[in-house]
Amino acid sequence: MKKIRPLTEADVTAESAFFMQRRQVLKALGISAAALSLPSTAQADLFSWFKGNDRPKAPAGKPLEFSQPAAWRSDLALTPEDKVTGYNNFYEFGLDKADPAANAGSLKPNRGR
Repeated sequence: MKKIRPLTEADVTAESAFFMQRRQVLKALGISAAALSLPSTAQADLFSWFKGNDRPKAPAGKPLEFSQPAAWRSDLALTPEDKVTGYNNFYEFGLDKADPAANAGSLKPNRGR
């Protein structure tokens, strides 16, 4: 019977994963430390959101003006019936634009039972 040997650290993580890239890691850490040591004016005022509200106030808005038609218009053309009864966006019946109209007839609604 073959003896099973336990895994070593080298078997689990390749040496090149960390050891060979240590110079890039140290370089990145050095750049980060140098950036953090800059004076606060060079850091683009990182904590400005903790200060008071320095923004100017928005100008006061004027009231909206609505126009109401004198009477309902009955001379407008009606929407065709196939457009009214065929368009919907119930994605439960299908993802294609025509699927809901084609598949909704098979729905058996449960009226609160």
